[in-house]
Amino acid sequence: KFISYQILWFLDNIFFPGNCSKQVRSPVFIIASARTGSTTLHRALETYKEKFIVPLLIEHFIPIISVLKLVFSFRKTMESNFVSRFLKNIGGKRHPMKMFSGGEEDDILFATCCFAGQMAFAFQPIIPSWLASCHHLTLPQVQQSYTNLHYRFSQKLLYLHGDNKTLLLKSHLVQLAPCMAKMYPDARFITIVRPAAAQFCSWWSLQVDMSKTAFLLDTSSADWTQARLLWQATWNKLSVEFFGSGSDPLRRVMHFKDLVKDPARAVLELYQEWGFHVDEEVMKKEITLALFADEMCVGDKKSHSNVKVSDLNLTEEELEQKLGQPICSEYLSSISTNHSTIILKDHA
Repeated sequence: KFISYQILWFLDNIFFPGNCSKQVRSPVFIIASARTGSTTLHRALETYKEKFIVPLLIEHFIPIISVLKLVFSFRKTMESNFVSRFLKNIGGKRHPMKMFSGGEEDDILFATCCFAGQMAFAFQPIIPSWLASCHHLTLPQVQQSYTNLHYRFSQKLLYLHGDNKTLLLKSHLVQLAPCMAKMYPDARFITIVRPAAAQFCSWWSLQVDMSKTAFLLDTSSADWTQARLLWQATWNKLSVEFFGSGSDPLRRVMHFKDLVKDPARAVLELYQEWGFHVDEEVMKKEITLALFADEMCVGDKKSHSNVKVSDLNLTEEELEQKLGQPICSEYLSSISTNHSTIILKDHA
């Protein structure tokens, strides 16, 4: 952690003591692998602004109340500066990023504060360091420490935005999910399943684009491909272990194809399951507009393409084997369609 963060964090407790007593109740966690539609789901759900609080990119970067209050007072200026333009481009055409709008993932908090997790790639694009951060997150004492950090971060969000709403959080940190479930026993967890080959190729392409934009670094080598395969296979295994058969109503499993086909329907089904009463027609319109705005800010989606499995010198069968697809296929077939699932049979 940065020493400056520790000092400012301590000062927050002195000048804004009320943040320490906030109670985090019934948060919603989207914990899904990269390129499975988690951002689509996150930004569709957050349109219910009367119900949810979502952490912004700037809040993940600088989780300090005093600094955030200062930054937000210069919001208009900062939205048009170089940093905002850089963030808009860093995700390429796949993952639109804005500093002051659109919820972002908790991975950024852990990457900036602790150099850990998947997004640590953005700060240390070195294979051994990146894979070490994956192993680091599996250590029990580390998991507890990071979960405690996340709880304090959540308290700060409630202090800034009001504690009469529900926190809507998103990350790819499945390693922390069991610890989060203990910390928040009434939390709801959602994951999204996408066919292994399509998901991996999209993620591979995103990381390569990001490394070129941020570091002028080429990470398309075979070594990087093997590192990503190892990371993704580990993620898949941990996800299956945490979400189980999908029978737990607090651990929801969705399918990528159904989410992207009709995001509004998927979100409205969640609202209905959770007992939220909304005007369906109004909410459908708001979700459609929100997702359309995201796509417009990065231009024509057809302007980019993903790597093909053959480009990685693999067959689809080899790729799926390396990613633990037999486990995932068994996982999918074991889940029946019931009140805790949408549609899980893989049609792709």
